[in-house]
Amino acid sequence: RQVRTGAEHGHIYDHFAVEFEYPGGITMFSQARQINGCQNLVSELLVGTAGRSNCKDAIEQKSGERWRFRQREASPYRQEHEDLIASIREGKPLNEAHAVAESTMTGILGREAAYSGQAVAWDDAMKSSTRLGQERYEFGSYPTPDVPMPGRYRFS
Repeated sequence: RQVRTGAEHGHIYDHFAVEFEYPGGITMFSQARQINGCQNLVSELLVGTAGRSNCKDAIEQKSGERWRFRQREASPYRQEHEDLIASIREGKPLNEAHAVAESTMTGILGREAAYSGQAVAWDDAMKSSTRLGQERYEFGSYPTPDVPMPGRYRFS
């Protein structure tokens, strides 16, 4: 947190950089920034043994060969509805729950690593007893959690 430090911003960071390591020598870098006056880009870079991709529209192989997606980008919100409707019409159930759960857990794992300043393994995150919300939810205000500080905040 460098710019959005006031109480009105809660306890979230205004920028992140997270490195994910996967089996087989695959590394993904994920970066995000939410600061007025800056290019507020959210991006990923996936690096593997055969090349790399920006996970959006480009693949570059180690051989130097490059591929670029040059079609107009479809709205992901429209596309998810088109996919759902097509699955119903074709009688082929669409169940993305596993991918959504893994994606959500990946985001949580990255955030906890950034907050703590420590590497967090997938299995450790899955076994964690950390509660990310209130014990009970009811109408009214809740206190803003303390801002997690790398090196001090502990993921458990």
